[in-house]
Amino acid sequence: MSKILVIGAQNIDIYAKSKTEYTLHDSNKTSIHLAQGGVGQNIALNLSRLNNDVHFITVFGDDYFSMIAKTFLDNTKINYKKSLTLSNKSNSIYMGIMDQKNDLFLGLNDMDILKDLSITYLRTLHDYIDGFKDIVIDNNLDQEVIEYLLKTYNYKNTYIDAVSASKAIKLQKLTNLITYLKVNKLELNVLTDKETIDEQIVDLQRAGIKNVVITDKEQNCLVVSDHEKILYQPLIKENIVNASGAGDGFFAGFIHDIIINKDTLHALQYGNIVAYITLDSNDSTNKDLSIKKVEETYEELFRN
Repeated sequence: MSKILVIGAQNIDIYAKSKTEYTLHDSNKTSIHLAQGGVGQNIALNLSRLNNDVHFITVFGDDYFSMIAKTFLDNTKINYKKSLTLSNKSNSIYMGIMDQKNDLFLGLNDMDILKDLSITYLRTLHDYIDGFKDIVIDNNLDQEVIEYLLKTYNYKNTYIDAVSASKAIKLQKLTNLITYLKVNKLELNVLTDKETIDEQIVDLQRAGIKNVVITDKEQNCLVVSDHEKILYQPLIKENIVNASGAGDGFFAGFIHDIIINKDTLHALQYGNIVAYITLDSNDSTNKDLSIKKVEETYEELFRN
């Protein structure tokens, strides 16, 4: 069992799905689903369901949604006791408008409360944070907070998903401090002004990046470090229930396996299976995820 710290967001997720084309500037008939989410919490949940000892530092308000969020975490194995609770604040909310293929059509978020997860507060937890070898940092945190964590704990293994192109900008001058950085092609384009992927990788390596995991939906995953370059064809799933949490599932599976086995190709495969399982859930994580479920899915997909 690995001891892992996750620092970042928890959200109440509200998903709206339509079986027809959306009509803008008009009312649309949809099915609406409430769930738990947030990049940090999604990764924490997936890691916990894979039998890791997961600790989570996040922030709550004191409204109805905050109560729901805490009650949910109370029923998991995640230790979130060092998290911050604020008076007269609303919980973080994410709304995902899904298209007919259950992929994201439009995402809306109210995450202002995350700004209160500040350097000042995290400094009070220095000794606690220092007790972890592996730290997952949510790129939804403010840039100065991410920089503080990466520079203060630069002797730790750190893992960051760029999350989006607009948020990847925060990492432009910090890539050399991240042990594993996950990006897609749009996010990669923000981190380097080179045109081809080979030029972009060289540019990042010159900047001192340790390991970069590059995904491109159904195209090959690519992991590059100073000593290896590995391609992996992701699993294709036809009947997708909800694609919004697949990236978090992939990265959690990758982190889990790279810590245990330290084998990049195996970790890519493991991450892809976790993402595959996540696609079967209405939520951004799958409550049925477990090590046994991963093993069963592997047998089902690769027994031939």
